[in-house]
Amino acid sequence: MNSEQKIEQDKAQESFFNKVIDRTTDFLFSSDSRKWVLLLVVIGFILRILIINRIPLNADEMHYAPQAIGFIDSGKLQIMDEDSLWFFLTNLAMNLFGVTFLGARFMAILFGSLSIILIYILGRELFNERIALIASIIMAFSPAQFIEGRAEPDIMMYFFSFLSLYFLIRFLKTGKNSLFWLTWLSIG
Repeated sequence: MNSEQKIEQDKAQESFFNKVIDRTTDFLFSSDSRKWVLLLVVIGFILRILIINRIPLNADEMHYAPQAIGFIDSGKLQIMDEDSLWFFLTNLAMNLFGVTFLGARFMAILFGSLSIILIYILGRELFNERIALIASIIMAFSPAQFIEGRAEPDIMMYFFSFLSLYFLIRFLKTGKNSLFWLTWLSIG
């Protein structure tokens, strides 16, 4: 093979790789990015489940998780200064999965995964679809989200904060009173 053939072959390979990269990029940022958000949610959910057993317990989990055991049957409406929703839902998860890491941390897995959708919706509402998709990718693979995915109400709090922010932005854009009340409901 002479040098001219080698150069042509290199150009052809480079052209091929450029086409693959261009097509992949076009596909990733196609006009219907909902398929990617759904895929990110599924991947984020699976990653959170896989990583959950590798994160050691911390003091807060040893405080919160036992209080969720039997919360539904206790008749309590509140524990300390915390909202009862996390304890109620975590108790449901523990009834479903047992009193295990998965049962105690399932709400963080679920609401962390659902936050990927909310970040996408917020990004699209505030900026554009491309930024929304990039923000969703960051949220799906964020190590901070994995580390925070403990048996604590924090991830659920993030979710409802994002949700209330979305409703507030929609209220400010449309002026619909129902969105105002949804803002307050989701923040509470």
